[in-house]
Amino acid sequence: MKRHKQFFQRLGAAAFWLAVWQCAAMAVGQEVFLVSPVQAVRTLLQLLPQAEFWQRVGFSSGRILLGFGLGVAVSIVLAVAAQAWHTADVLLAPVLQLVKATPVASFIILALVWVRGASLSVLISFLMSGKEEAGFRRTWERTGMEGGLSRYLPRFCHSFFSTTGSGVFPRVFPAKKKPRLP
Repeated sequence: MKRHKQFFQRLGAAAFWLAVWQCAAMAVGQEVFLVSPVQAVRTLLQLLPQAEFWQRVGFSSGRILLGFGLGVAVSIVLAVAAQAWHTADVLLAPVLQLVKATPVASFIILALVWVRGASLSVLISFLMSGKEEAGFRRTWERTGMEGGLSRYLPRFCHSFFSTTGSGVFPRVFPAKKKPRLP
């Protein structure tokens, strides 16, 4: 019963925001500035059967996943370096504070100046996933991994993915289960 109530609450919230969007689009009156949800759905339905649409979706998703993967890999390396060497920690701290404090929109504007449009999604997803380096470092300290990375990697992954602010994979690594150590 509670599940049905929650479903209808979410459905009502979605309907409310769709109505707000529709009213705002009607108030603006120019689809160049704010398209209505009806027109957005109509255009989406026209695009769905087109192969070119799916190629673009796949290409964009691939670039975003590439940036995310690179960001996570670099973050792990930097977190390990910062934990292992105090100098690396001191050198990385100001850069991390700058990245964490800067809004995503600011990065996008700066990135438009720095890189070509085709590489923009890779750079932005790399930088935003790179914000998690601090989460890797906190998790490293909390799990006490002085005994070696290979022995404690399952505990580290469980702890990181279930406790980071973004909750990257909360269903894969639920917080209640603890992995076995070798």
